[in-house]
Amino acid sequence: MSFKTSPAEPAEPHRPEPRRAEASAVALVDCDNFYCSCERVFDPKLRRRPLVVLSNNDGCVISRSAEAKALDIPMGAPFFKIRRDLEKNGVAIRSSNYALYGDMSRRVQETLATFTPDLEAYSIDECFIGLTASAVESIDELGERIRQRVGQWTGIPVSVGLAPTKSLAKIATHQAKRSGSGVARLFVEDTDYEAVLRDTPIRKVWGVGHRLAPKFESVGIPTAWHLRGADEAWVQKQWGVTLARLVRELRGVPSFAIETNPPPKKAVAFTRSFGVPPESLEEMSEAVSAYVSKALRKLRKQRRKAGVLSLYLRTFDKERTAHSFASRTIELPVATDWTHEIARHALAALEEIYRPGVRYKKAGVILHDLRPTTGVQQSIFDDEAPARRLKGERLMQAVDIINQRHGAEIIQTASEGLEQRWQLRCAHRSPKYTSRWTDVLVVRC
Repeated sequence: MSFKTSPAEPAEPHRPEPRRAEASAVALVDCDNFYCSCERVFDPKLRRRPLVVLSNNDGCVISRSAEAKALDIPMGAPFFKIRRDLEKNGVAIRSSNYALYGDMSRRVQETLATFTPDLEAYSIDECFIGLTASAVESIDELGERIRQRVGQWTGIPVSVGLAPTKSLAKIATHQAKRSGSGVARLFVEDTDYEAVLRDTPIRKVWGVGHRLAPKFESVGIPTAWHLRGADEAWVQKQWGVTLARLVRELRGVPSFAIETNPPPKKAVAFTRSFGVPPESLEEMSEAVSAYVSKALRKLRKQRRKAGVLSLYLRTFDKERTAHSFASRTIELPVATDWTHEIARHALAALEEIYRPGVRYKKAGVILHDLRPTTGVQQSIFDDEAPARRLKGERLMQAVDIINQRHGAEIIQTASEGLEQRWQLRCAHRSPKYTSRWTDVLVVRC
């Protein structure tokens, strides 16, 4: 195999002219230890104390405060294995509270929107934004003001990376976290530009990750600096146009635009492990009904309807057997967001794949073939009267409004059951401070 690159030391590529670095930039705003930070906003006793947040079902560690990281608590560690060590070191423990985290993420994004409309919510704790300096404020000063305002308005500490491209902004954010400064810049004309890229392992480069890193390392590209110097045409031939654009991004040439209007999702899913495995078809039916209801609530929030439904069950068996994984996919007669209709199809599919005596670990509902709520094509083979379906969909809109005003699941379908023994374990969950009226903090003075 031959390629145009020098593994040991890449040839110095032509550096583009500076792109008015002090006039415009891409900023990546990354919330520090986001889940832990959300918990600390409403519980001051957790500040400066080691804190970990657990995954669904209190399974493993998914977020650690700086103090917990200093204790060498590994990310992803199973909770049951390290529980005694956590208690011994006085580590505070919280179950995941996604309603709280999602609402705090929304507040951070709304705060960032006061600086610019060019905002892309990359993940629950990261946002790309486009910035333009003014005559009285440089890009660096603007980055510092962003950090201060987000902290003051939401209580969430953030790190801000400033650069001419999204890929370099990602690296700059890592530098801001490592240095503890909170704000870092990485422009081609900066004196430390080369040193920072040489110090960035290839696996830390946005878009490469742990899967592709060994392949790059095997051909002599161990760092971001080496990838920057690689031949663009060769990279495109080996790994595709996306990674070729990444090479340009590392050279300071913008190739990934900020997506202010991301494309609609292709599927909506709700999957959970059981806290206590359902022991009968009736209990499993309750869980499936609840999962359908939650998935459709997310679907209606996106103003979409589903044309295809998938249901799956998974067991505790480590070895693959005939019953380890069972699923059914159903094409709905007409795309809809009516909970009653989709739950009916899901429960019919459940009766086909459920096996008595099998200890199920997890279930999931996935909605595919998503379409806009308007202009849905009808079917002559539809058994449901169109007027009845329209009435049902309007009923769902009313239920969503009531639940939004008075708290999630104030109204739910009877098929979801009342006891719900199968619900996730969440022995350490904090209140839903911002999304449930009964959990709103009361200040007495």
